[in-house]
Amino acid sequence: AKLTADGRYLCVVEVGYHALCLYDTAHYEKQYEIRTKPVRPRQVVCTESCVYLLTEGGMTVDVYAYRPDSAEKLTLKQSLSCLPEGFRGMGGAGGIRLSPDGNTLFASIRGADVMAVFAVDDRGMLEKRSVTKLCGSTPRDFNVSPDGRHLLIGLQKSDTMAVYGFDPHSRNLTLETADFHIPSCSCVEFRRCQ
Repeated sequence: AKLTADGRYLCVVEVGYHALCLYDTAHYEKQYEIRTKPVRPRQVVCTESCVYLLTEGGMTVDVYAYRPDSAEKLTLKQSLSCLPEGFRGMGGAGGIRLSPDGNTLFASIRGADVMAVFAVDDRGMLEKRSVTKLCGSTPRDFNVSPDGRHLLIGLQKSDTMAVYGFDPHSRNLTLETADFHIPSCSCVEFRRCQ
C-alpha cells in the first residue's frame, strides 16, 4: 500500500481479490475500487496525477489517471509489458519504483530476471526505454539511490545484492558489483542515518 501524493487516500493492492482500492485517510473507509481481473495486482507507486500498478500475471505496468475529486477516481490510460521482446516462459512481478526526479519508472520481473526501464512524460504516460537482463535470479525487490544514479537489486534466489549504475540521460543500467552476499534478499530500503 502507498499513500497518494496528495495524502488523501491509501492506495491498496488487494492481490487475492484482484483489486486496486483507495481508502480515505480521514475516515479509514474504502472509497473506490477497481477490479484488475484477469491479472493480479502486485505493487503500486503514486504521483500527483497517476497511479502505476505492476501486475503479477500480466507482467505489465498499468497507468491509471488519478482524479481524487471525480466519481471515477482511477481510469486506466495505458498498459505496457515489462518483458523483453520474444520472451517465452514463466515469470512474476517483483517491484516497482520511480526515480527521485519522477522522470523514470523501474519494474523488476522474476523468472525473466529483468529490469524494465520506462521514461515518464509530463502527462505521466510511459515509454519503454530498455529491458536489462540481470546478473542473478529472482529480483524480488530493489530501490533507487537518493541521488538517482544507482539501483540496488535484491536477487533473492541468488542470495545476492547487485548494484547497477543508472544513466538518467540514456536510461541504461550498467552492472557495477554483485559482491554482496545477502541470503534470500527480499526488501531493499534506504534510511538516512543520524
